[in-house]
Amino acid sequence: MNSQNQHDRAGGSTGAGAGVGALGGAIRLRRRRLGLSQQEVADLAGCSERTVRTIERGKATVRLDVLQQVLATLGLGLRLEPGRGAIVVPDEF
Repeated sequence: MNSQNQHDRAGGSTGAGAGVGALGGAIRLRRRRLGLSQQEVADLAGCSERTVRTIERGKATVRLDVLQQVLATLGLGLRLEPGRGAIVVPDEF
C-alpha cells in the first residue's frame, strides 16, 4: 500500500472521492462522541434522518446548506483553503 492510501485510511485525503467518505466518517464519529442518534441530529438540523445517514455514508451529492446545518448541529464547521480541490479531514478534531 502506498503512503497516500495509508493517509486516506487514517482519515486525511487528497482525492475528492476519498475525502467525501472521510468527511462522512468524521461526522459519524462526532455524532457518536456527542451521544446523539441520527434522528436527534436530523431533528436539530432540520432535515431527515435519511439525509444524516446519506451524509455519514459519504454521498457526494448532498446540498451544501443541509451539510452546513448538520455540521453546525455537531459543533463543526467547513473551512476553505487554497489547494487542488481536495477534501481533507484531520485525524483528530
